[in-house]
Amino acid sequence: MSEATIDLIDRLVARFPPLEPILREHIADNFGEVLPHLFFGDLTRFVVQQYCEQMSSDSGPRAATDSKPIVGELLDALEDEFTHGTSEVQELIAVSFLENLPARGERGEGIRELLGREMASELSRIA
Repeated sequence: MSEATIDLIDRLVARFPPLEPILREHIADNFGEVLPHLFFGDLTRFVVQQYCEQMSSDSGPRAATDSKPIVGELLDALEDEFTHGTSEVQELIAVSFLENLPARGERGEGIRELLGREMASELSRIA
C-alpha cells in the first residue's frame, strides 16, 4: 500500500459516490484498513456488474456508456490515472483492474471495447 494508491481510491470515491458503500464494506471486512489491490477487485466487479446490467437493457457496447454514465466515466477516470499516474498506480490498475476484467467469451467481455487507448494496450500486453 502506498500513499499514491490510497489517494487514487480517495479520488475515485469522492468523484463517484456509488463507490462509497463499497469502500465502507471493504474497510469493515479488512479490520479498518484499505487494501488497494483488494479494493480494486471490488471496483472491477462493480464496474462489470454495472456494464452487464446496462447491456441487458440496451443494445450495443456504447449503450453502457451513453445511458449509464458511471461506467464510461469510471473507465475514463481510470484511463487518466493509468496514463498520468505513478508506477504504483499503473501497477494497481493493471494487476487488480485490467487483469480481473472478463476474458473473451465470458459475460461482460464487451467492457474491454470501452477501455481507453493506454489501458487497452496494457490489457493486450498482459492478457
